[in-house]
Amino acid sequence: MFSSLFAILSLVGMPAEAVERPSYLFATQALADPTAHVHGERYRARSGDLLLFDDHSALTHQVYRWRGTAGPLHAAIIFRREDGSMAALEAGTNAVMKVFVFDLESRMHGFDGTILVRRLHKPLSAEQSAHLRDFALAQEGKPYAIGRLLLQLTPLRSRGSVFADYLGRTVLDRDRWICSELVVAA
Repeated sequence: MFSSLFAILSLVGMPAEAVERPSYLFATQALADPTAHVHGERYRARSGDLLLFDDHSALTHQVYRWRGTAGPLHAAIIFRREDGSMAALEAGTNAVMKVFVFDLESRMHGFDGTILVRRLHKPLSAEQSAHLRDFALAQEGKPYAIGRLLLQLTPLRSRGSVFADYLGRTVLDRDRWICSELVVAA
């Protein structure tokens, strides 16, 4: 289960060599009074955290609006490698149409935009983390599902159409992935 807290990492313009510069998790908590309370803490990645990217591209945002949706524009999931380092599993990164595994630090600090982190309410167990790692490594190098992405621009899209009951299901193993499908399956 995911907590109701979002982490916001604004990394606009941060150079890749700024790895020592910490990122921060800002959680909001709604209380009985009408104000939201915000507190920050240094972000320490955990296996299962979701990364939601927005590069603030006007063209991409316009296409999303045209189809009745909005940002974030890209998704990834964090997992722990066998050596203990953290990595991000992504599909279709930087318009390269395949699945990648990136070193987490360089990916986050090299991204020119905003990254939201959706943290799991309860951390994964060691066994769950190992299953996620095995899944992630098995997906690396698979092609991007450009055909399914293009279907999202038509009335045949799975989201918000009469076909949702038939097309809008979670498939746990595909030959090709869209970033959001990959994150949900993981």
